Amino acid sequence: MGCEIIAMEGGRMVNEGNQSIHAHVCLLGIFLLEKQEEQGVWRSIEQDLGKNNYARGVLKRLLCTPGRCLSREKLIKDVLPPTRDPSLAERYLRDAAYRIRQALGKEALSSTPVSYHLADQASIWTDLDECEALMREAERLDLEQARQLLEKACRLYERGEPLEGETGLWRHAICAAVEQEKKSCFLALAYTYEQLYLHWNAKCIYRKLLTLYPLDEAILCSMLAFLQRIGLAHEATTCYEQARRSFAEEGLELSASTQALAKRLAHIPISPEALVPPLLMLQKSQVITPHVLTTQGILKAEEDHLQEQKGQNMDAFRRHLLGAVAATIVTPTAGLTDLSLVNRFSQILAQPAEMEERTVQYLATKTSDYWQDRTTDALAPYDLLGYVAEHFLKILSFLERSMLPSERARLCAIAGETALLIGALFFELGDNLKARAYHQTVVQAAREANFPELEAAGWGWMSFTWSYSQQHQEALSSIQHARSFVTVKTDVTMRAWLAVIEAEVQAHLNEKEACLRAFSDADCIQDERDIRYGMGIDCLKLLSYKGASFPHLYSPQDAASTRFLVQAQEALSQALASVNPTLIRRRSTMHTDMAGIYLQQGALEEMYQHASQAIGLALQAKSQVAAQRVMKLRNTLAQHKDNRYVSLLDEQLEPFYLPEWYQMK
Repeated sequence: MGCEIIAMEGGRMVNEGNQSIHAHVCLLGIFLLEKQEEQGVWRSIEQDLGKNNYARGVLKRLLCTPGRCLSREKLIKDVLPPTRDPSLAERYLRDAAYRIRQALGKEALSSTPVSYHLADQASIWTDLDECEALMREAERLDLEQARQLLEKACRLYERGEPLEGETGLWRHAICAAVEQEKKSCFLALAYTYEQLYLHWNAKCIYRKLLTLYPLDEAILCSMLAFLQRIGLAHEATTCYEQARRSFAEEGLELSASTQALAKRLAHIPISPEALVPPLLMLQKSQVITPHVLTTQGILKAEEDHLQEQKGQNMDAFRRHLLGAVAATIVTPTAGLTDLSLVNRFSQILAQPAEMEERTVQYLATKTSDYWQDRTTDALAPYDLLGYVAEHFLKILSFLERSMLPSERARLCAIAGETALLIGALFFELGDNLKARAYHQTVVQAAREANFPELEAAGWGWMSFTWSYSQQHQEALSSIQHARSFVTVKTDVTMRAWLAVIEAEVQAHLNEKEACLRAFSDADCIQDERDIRYGMGIDCLKLLSYKGASFPHLYSPQDAASTRFLVQAQEALSQALASVNPTLIRRRSTMHTDMAGIYLQQGALEEMYQHASQAIGLALQAKSQVAAQRVMKLRNTLAQHKDNRYVSLLDEQLEPFYLPEWYQMK
């Protein structure tokens, strides 16, 4: 059956389409039993079961049994009162079966000499089975569809406790199992809200669970991990302290696992990978119900997941979930493995959203400081990425609040500059796809903030990612679009930076006149270094761009073009002699470009000397993009593979072949 067929209106059930269902039973909260008449009208038939008999108990017992089939002996033992007369017990059971058939129809209950079998969910709908079906269906759907199903299931669970009014011992195992499934459903909904960046909704779910189960450490740890992932570490600490006091009032103590988790949350910075729930990294078939539910045995897909004893091992459940939650907190060395932050930022920009001036200024200053760290190579790109992502997350949390349009515009600009930096760091790590994704949201943020200069920077950085993907026409389109924002009022540094980027792209396309014209446009450059947007453009950097670009204008068939090699060599020599020694990424790039010039001149020894220095600097900077530049040079040496300098170069290149070498300490 489709799991979307039943809705609730007040306390009544409403069929949304499946015509095969002819009875509804609510086992959660107040017991309800309805039957559909020929005219399609639903009426209550609870009175048809009678009051002073065991039909209701037998019906509930069968409905709560896997397969809805149970032996006569088991029904007598669980539902009927103890009696020494077996024939009397059998008569009570036959009378209960007769009343069920009278109420639901003869086809609803079949029997054999040893057992009774009740019709399945397609004929007799129950809220308990519907909740299970909704959660099963949610596992294979996309986030938005799954959210709707999980919300329906949670609404059903909120009707009340299962099997109210029943006193038989059999109900305890069933109730324990339902409680487990209820927690699983609410946790799955909280994780789904988190993936959809509905953090307020997710927090409400966790708070509701903590209210319902104040002494459940698994839920406590889930909430602590959630608060840490969304950047509310202080609130997580407060929540932990409140729980610790509540346990102490009951004469209890939080487990060592929970205490250890709280300490980790309090003392480690948020890493990029910890900013999102782990289910984002699962396959589509697993994506909705989190791995802490599906892989730890809380919500199995196997047939035996409704066995009556499944709810009794609460300690095992708690241990599994605590372990899974602890696994979501990773060390600061972990990197971003998905586009969760950029997706979240993109969604925020589509929403309409009073901050203190000092708060805005602090965020702006922090962003500028991180750009400074990147420019001066204070930290390796991979290490810096975690800190910038944490800062970005704080900005996003402010953006999700209601604020004046002018404040939102300023904050969008700060967020855009931070996203630009994250994209630049991904570019340094060689991940051009993620870099472009962030730079595309920079364009979106700049438009909302009415900040053309920031949009131009976003397009400029996108041009880098296309160039390093060897898609130079795309790079040209991006940089020309960036330069379309340039006016007479545009900052001199920005104009020069965009001009030299286009010059290099035109050189790759062997467009000599366009390349020289772009370099001419960069003559406005000044010797004041500007770190905004990673431009860092000055006279020395202009020289390095010429050194990288002019060799592409050289052709062995054109003797006159030799001048470009000479000019490139002179430019790089002057730049290398004057460059700040702390700018190790830039020095690596210049040595690689100089090695390429010597290779074109056939001077392999000089080529090796510069390439060797480039390799050492790339390793020191942990810059994947600098390493890629050296590797590209090596790929042009196939005809010299037997040369000893090429062999020496290959030995030095070996570290770059190690997976994620740039993460190593």
